[in-house]
Amino acid sequence: TWEFRLDSREFRYIEDHRFWDSMVFPAAGYAEIGLALARVLFTDEVVAVEDLVTKKALFISEKNVPTVRVVFREEDKSFGVYSTTDEGKNWELNSEGYLRKVDPGVPSPGESIEAIRERMEKHATHEEYYEEYRDAGYQFGPNFSQLTNIWSKPNESVAEITVPDEVAQTAADYHFHPAVLDACFHALKGAQVIADG
Repeated sequence: TWEFRLDSREFRYIEDHRFWDSMVFPAAGYAEIGLALARVLFTDEVVAVEDLVTKKALFISEKNVPTVRVVFREEDKSFGVYSTTDEGKNWELNSEGYLRKVDPGVPSPGESIEAIRERMEKHATHEEYYEEYRDAGYQFGPNFSQLTNIWSKPNESVAEITVPDEVAQTAADYHFHPAVLDACFHALKGAQVIADG
């Protein structure tokens, strides 16, 4: 079991992840917690975070800083991320996932980015893309609005990500910086297929 205080004054980039004026811990942060856990527990193995589920949003306030507890369960290699704002009297499950060994394999060359981009049907600029997020209540500051160009078609998208200096300066402190991973998640929205009706 590990614990830390989730103080936005220490993790400043989180201030740019808001929903309807409330600061919310990004789902990508739970993935980073899983990756960090894997590096500590399985130092000589290649491990992936799988079946990651957000159970309850983790709201962050400078006035009432949450304490986060990470619990690893050896029997099924699962982990849970819990939080409390009342000195540990009540803990809420915010996320859970599994650590699974994977075969690193050898990556194949695959298609070029240019070839993928050419078969896309739509293009959106940074402003166009994030306007939809703003309309839905998301308030992403510069650290969480990194997509500069997005090309997409149903079930497929590719994006250009520009990492802000503030994030780049702290990237070495993480296995996969949550703000950058969150940008990858944003790129998936372009590939969504929304059913008619």
